[in-house]
Amino acid sequence: MSWTYDEITKDWLGPSVIAVPPEEVVAAFERCEHVLGRDWINQSRGTFTTGAAPTLHVVITGQRLASLDGIAATDSLVSKLAKGDSSAGAELHAIHLLRSGGGTAVELFPKVNVGNNEKEPDLQVRRGDDHPWTYVEVTQPDVSGAHERASAVLNMLTGVIEAIARPFDLEVFLRREPVDEEVNSMLSEILSFSAATESGRKELRCGLGLLFLRGAPSGPVTTDDHGEEPLPRIGRATVKVENGVPTRRVIVRMPYADGRAAKMLSREAKQLPEEGPGLVMVDMSNAPGGFSSWEPIIRRRLHPAQHTRIGGVCLFSAGTLLTERGFAVLSQTKFLTHHHAKAPLAPWIEATLFAAGDEYRAMGVQTVKTTAPFDNRQ
Repeated sequence: MSWTYDEITKDWLGPSVIAVPPEEVVAAFERCEHVLGRDWINQSRGTFTTGAAPTLHVVITGQRLASLDGIAATDSLVSKLAKGDSSAGAELHAIHLLRSGGGTAVELFPKVNVGNNEKEPDLQVRRGDDHPWTYVEVTQPDVSGAHERASAVLNMLTGVIEAIARPFDLEVFLRREPVDEEVNSMLSEILSFSAATESGRKELRCGLGLLFLRGAPSGPVTTDDHGEEPLPRIGRATVKVENGVPTRRVIVRMPYADGRAAKMLSREAKQLPEEGPGLVMVDMSNAPGGFSSWEPIIRRRLHPAQHTRIGGVCLFSAGTLLTERGFAVLSQTKFLTHHHAKAPLAPWIEATLFAAGDEYRAMGVQTVKTTAPFDNRQ
């Protein structure tokens, strides 16, 4: 079945505007149906009916599927994509980034010897016959227990919005993550402070953080560090709207330490051979704040005595942003070079992956769409 842009506008996009030309939208829908099937398209809506989000999900998937053209043995990857496998989605995104500069040859699951064992890196890439193959491992960290606990704390603290009846705008700015006993104590402090004053600032007990209380909410959520040490933070904002007007808002921001970076690097390094260039690509979708918090951890481990089979690490993710042409899904990339690797990466790899994030950087934004309402990424 062929698609038309009028049909997509009516049944999918609605009044929303996306920064993709109509002919590319139609081509992406047709490619998704041809490769993944009509059922996948219908199920990809999730909880949405119409709008930019479900439409862009299909469009971006279709555009990335085009990156599989000319690659052999893609059946296994496509089968996983059709089932909604997120790790397969990360691999497809990585392939799309690596081929974004053109002329990149890709082979999936090459067999290589690692010590006395045979391994299969996710893929190998090269440009031109004069360059060696670069072995690539693509990984997507699962949602960590630390993130789940941090989310639970944010939920509890933003829940005070239901306990205060009058209009207010409250920010809870934490210097560290509270232990369980401190959360209940902090809730009592927040409620007492909010009941006793219309506006003001309060220092929480034990130097845990600060409270800022104002009248009815106005303006966008900001990420001011209030003169405190700038740290990777996870945050959440909850707004109460009555008769179409925001009347109550609670913003909570909390430092967030993610311990998965070091474990990930060690695990993926074991999949790469020692005799060829190796690249690790990490989809950061499930690592809030990871672009800032993971970087120093990874850099400390890229030294002459450790992980020398890894030539570089690329952190990547995608976010839905509002551009002058409408909503767009843009890739964010950060490349970390291992200057002491046994086999350095070809220069085109870093150049291509860096350039893939140019449009995101040009937007000058600090956040991408995540599972939390906002996530402060330095």
